[in-house]
Formats: sequence, structure tokens, C-alpha cells
Amino acid sequence: MGSAGLFVIFGIILAAGASFFFALSESALFALGKWKARQLAEHSPQRGRLVLALLERPPELLATIVLGNTLANAAIVALGLWPALNDQWPVAPTVTLIFLLVLAGCEVIPKTLAVRSPEPWALRVAPLMLAIQRSTGWFQRLVQQ
Repeated sequence: MGSAGLFVIFGIILAAGASFFFALSESALFALGKWKARQLAEHSPQRGRLVLALLERPPELLATIVLGNTLANAAIVALGLWPALNDQWPVAPTVTLIFLLVLAGCEVIPKTLAVRSPEPWALRVAPLMLAIQRSTGWFQRLVQQ
């Protein structure tokens, strides 16, 4: 496997990590509810306030999550199909592995983890999610126009 193959594998791992993060964030934050979010803010004031700030505008939060998850999953598919369509990787196993990675590794597993214990996950993901929301807000407003 040459440097292009390593680039593809590294890119897929990076994109899968991003997709995992967005799926986990979605389930953890939206599983909380406002009452639990307020409790988090009382028990963990610094990060709890970030959770509350995210949940104050659910449409913006959801738009951020959807944008990030869509870009990450598109990158996984594109990076995986590129060598497969150029006869460097076998097509059927590559498509099967991409499908399993996105379905299990980037959707089912992170959402299951988040739903089982949303409070600690919400506190962990809130700072990065708020930073992403703030940095992509201009794009979201542009698209909505």
C-alpha cells in the first residue's frame, strides 16, 4: 500500500471519528431535556452552561450536527470509493466495509453510548460542539437565506 492508500485510510479514520462525535453529540444533547440540562448546569457550572447554551437554540444545534455528520459521512464514502473505483481495492468488500463502518461505527455505537448515559457525554461534547456551531454559523445563515 502506497502513500495514497495510507492517506485514504487516515482520512477515513478521521472522518469516522468526526461522524462518531456528531452522532454521539446529537443523542447525548437531545436525550437530556431541559430539566436535566438545568441540573447539569447546577452540578457542573462551567460545562453545564455550555450544554444549556447549545440547547437554547435546538434548530441551530441540529443544523450544526447535520452539517458535520453529512460532511463526515460523505468523506468516508468518497475516500473509500476512490481507490475502489480506480481498481486499487476490490469494490464489493470496500462498499460492504464502508456500509458497516458508517452504520455500526458511526451511528449505532455512538448513539447507544450517548443514550445510556447522556449527562457525562453531553458535558464532554459541549465545548467542541459550541465551537463548531459558532464557527459554522455564518454558513448556516447563508444557506438559510
